[in-house]
Amino acid sequence: MLTAECSDQLLCFFHSLNDFYKKFLKLEQDKHAILLSGKLDQLDSCMKQEQAFVLEARGLEQKRQSLLKKAGAGEHSFHELISQTEPSRQSAMQKVYGDLSSVLADVQQVNQKCNELARIKLGYVSHVLSKMENQPELKQIYGKDSHLSGNPERTFSRKV
Repeated sequence: MLTAECSDQLLCFFHSLNDFYKKFLKLEQDKHAILLSGKLDQLDSCMKQEQAFVLEARGLEQKRQSLLKKAGAGEHSFHELISQTEPSRQSAMQKVYGDLSSVLADVQQVNQKCNELARIKLGYVSHVLSKMENQPELKQIYGKDSHLSGNPERTFSRKV
């Protein structure tokens, strides 16, 4: 049985973990909207934020392991901890466990959708690039008057 102090610390930690993953879910939903809209220039900023979240998640995992060691429950899962928590705090632990499980399932679902959309868009880009490789006339560079030019005037000056 966990002490009241350890139970409170774990409960507080899991509440903050739940809040963290709610923010991460919002970021994943934003990334999904960017992929759907095709505004891929906004994706870079989103990916940088996602990398920061991943680093923070690693830190939170280390903190979780530290708290569990301190409580003497180093190898237990969150679900197993509920029955070892002070009886007066078990319902609160059960609620935060349900909330966190739900948020994590949503993060995983949105992330899978993002991965599928990214795969589709990359497949399309690969297809267009392979067409350009096989058709030299598509590699020609055009100027602003739609006439052949030797040097590109802008980033997108090839006929596609």
